Amino acid sequence: MAHISTVLQQDTLADNEVITWSGYNSRLMTDESVKPKAVIGVLPLFPNQAATPSMIKHAMKLTVHDTEILNPGQSPVLSVDQPLYAIAEQLQWAFPDTLGEDKLVLMIGTLHIKDKMHQMIGKLLKDSGWSNIFTQAQVFTSGRAQSVLDEHHIKRTRYAHQVSLVSLYLLQQRSYTVYCSSVQGPRESSEMWIQRCRSGNLMFMFWATIMDLELLMCAFVEAAEQFGNPFNSGTELVALHTGGHE
Repeated sequence: MAHISTVLQQDTLADNEVITWSGYNSRLMTDESVKPKAVIGVLPLFPNQAATPSMIKHAMKLTVHDTEILNPGQSPVLSVDQPLYAIAEQLQWAFPDTLGEDKLVLMIGTLHIKDKMHQMIGKLLKDSGWSNIFTQAQVFTSGRAQSVLDEHHIKRTRYAHQVSLVSLYLLQQRSYTVYCSSVQGPRESSEMWIQRCRSGNLMFMFWATIMDLELLMCAFVEAAEQFGNPFNSGTELVALHTGGHE
């Protein structure tokens, strides 16, 4: 976001300048940051119905066993859709010695997590005028702006939240600049100023909370798409995934 703020202060963009989320993050990837080649094993498809305890238990056992063969010492991780995740969680509780949380990490598919994060933020933004802003700025038509709020298109919704996050950041930095120019004497740091405004202004607190959630969503997407593990971004994502239980 600081990069976008700097770029937008220029009269013209350089030929090699990028301001898109994907373009900026691709520039950050270097040869040193690329991990070694992954060892991949492909298992045959199950001929039976997957949404049964017996098949999920079999898949969990194979995941633990085959991960140890392909990459000894690695913690096995199984990513499944929400209905299968519910069954797998019950099996972990029923068989803690062989399939417990210390033996296997269960994770809902990243598409489901993105979908629920979009819906969560969308519910907070309902009736806030957020969709009207996109319409008035001619980013989306009124119909598409409402569909983004209701999360009917994942890619479009993610783009809208990225634009929203950057816009709120620029407005926040502009307000902080105005504060700095109006204060005589020592100035508060940006972090202290934001914290004070949060506690003293409900409107500021609401949009700052939206910024936090949108930034969390972007961090999740970056970790999932670039590193293959959405929990590389920090403990906030783990808390979101586990519902706050440690």
